[in-house]
Amino acid sequence: MKPLVSMFIFFACKCYAENLIGARIVCNQSTAWTGQCIPFAIELRAPGNFKGTPVFDLPEVSNTIILPTGSPVLGSENQNGTEVFVQRHSFLLLWQENGSLEIPPIRARFSHQNGYTGPILDTSQETESLSLKIQRPPNSANFDSIITTDSLIIEERWEKPKGPLKSGDILKRIITQRASKMTAMALMPIPLTAPDGIRVYDENPKVEDQFVRGESTAERIDTLTYLIQKSGDYTLPGIEFHWWNPGSLQMESKKLSSISITASAPSSKTLSRPFNHRTWLLFALLLITTTIVFRSQFAKYVHTTLQIIYPIRKRVKRRLIRSCRKNRVDQSLKYWGKFQHLHPDFVPGPRLLHEIKELQRRKYGRNTTTKPWSGTAMAELISISMPSHRSSKFPVALPKLNTQ
Repeated sequence: MKPLVSMFIFFACKCYAENLIGARIVCNQSTAWTGQCIPFAIELRAPGNFKGTPVFDLPEVSNTIILPTGSPVLGSENQNGTEVFVQRHSFLLLWQENGSLEIPPIRARFSHQNGYTGPILDTSQETESLSLKIQRPPNSANFDSIITTDSLIIEERWEKPKGPLKSGDILKRIITQRASKMTAMALMPIPLTAPDGIRVYDENPKVEDQFVRGESTAERIDTLTYLIQKSGDYTLPGIEFHWWNPGSLQMESKKLSSISITASAPSSKTLSRPFNHRTWLLFALLLITTTIVFRSQFAKYVHTTLQIIYPIRKRVKRRLIRSCRKNRVDQSLKYWGKFQHLHPDFVPGPRLLHEIKELQRRKYGRNTTTKPWSGTAMAELISISMPSHRSSKFPVALPKLNTQ
C-alpha cells in the first residue's frame, strides 16, 4: 500500500509542477498601422531557476519581420503559495501589408530547475497565436513601403575638396536617419541617381538599433560618393522622405535640397607631356618586352595582388547585394549560389533564410502574386549578417621549414 501512496504523491507533484511551466505571448495592442513596429513579449514560466539561453522557433510570415530586442527580464510570481519564476523576452513585429495579420503559435525551448537546486530539466512550450488588425495610412497608395514613426530626424552632410571643382574630383554625401519606435532595417534606402557625367557609388549602410527601457531607436547612415567624370555644370538631385506619424495622423515629409556644381577641366600643367612621342614609343616597347619575358611571374604577381586588394569573396558579396537591391531574381540566385560555394560553413539566420526561400519560390515555385519580388530586405540582411573579407598580408611564397 505504501508504494502506491508514494507513487500517487510523486505523480501528483509532477503534474502540479508541469502546470507551473508554460509560455505565453503578451501584446498590449490589437491594431496597428502598416509599417509600424509592434512591440510584444514572450513570458516563460517555470517552478525554478532558468538555465542557459532559450530558443524561439519564430514563424515565417510573408513580408513580416520579427526581431528580438534587448535583454530578458527576470521576475517571480506567487501561484497558490508556490513561487513561479518568470522570464520575459521582448520582440518587435513589422508588417508592410494591411488587413488581418495572424502570427501562429511560437515554440519556446528552455531549461530550468525545480526550485533553486536540483537537476536541470529541458522543456518545450508553445504560446498561443497572435491576431492583429493592420490598417494602411490614407493617401499612401503610391508608396511601396511605409515608415510609421512618431519622430524621424534626417540630417545631411557634404564632404568636398577645397578650391574650385574639376573633373576627377570626388564629393561625398552622408545622410543620417534616426527614428523612434522603429528598426533600422525598415528605414528608407537612398536612391542612386546622378546626372550624365557624374558616377555615383554607395557604401554599405551603417545600421544600428538601440533599446533602452523598452523603447527602440533606429539609426541608418548612408554614404554616397559622386565622381565627376568630365567638366561641366551639374545639379545633384534632391532626396524626398515620407513617413506616417501615428500621433498626428498625418503623412509627413522632408526633402533634401538639390545642389548645383560647376567642374572645370584639369589645368594644362596636369595635361602637359614631359616626354616626346619617341620616348613614349620606346617605353611602351620596353614594357611589352619585359611583360613577354617575365609573363608567368607578372601574371602570378597580378593575380596575387588582385586577390589581396579585391578578393573574390568580396566581389561576390558586393554583386549579390547589388542584385538584390535591383530586384533581379536570376542574378541574386546566381550570386547566392557562388557565395554558398565560397562559404560552405556559413549558416544564414532565420530572417535571411526566409528571404532566400522567398527568392527561390519566386524563381522555381508557383507564383501566387503579381507583385514583383523586392530584394531590399535581403540586401540589408546580407550586409549586416554576412562576414566581411579582408586580407591583411601577402601569402607566404615558401613553405615553412621542418623544425622537427
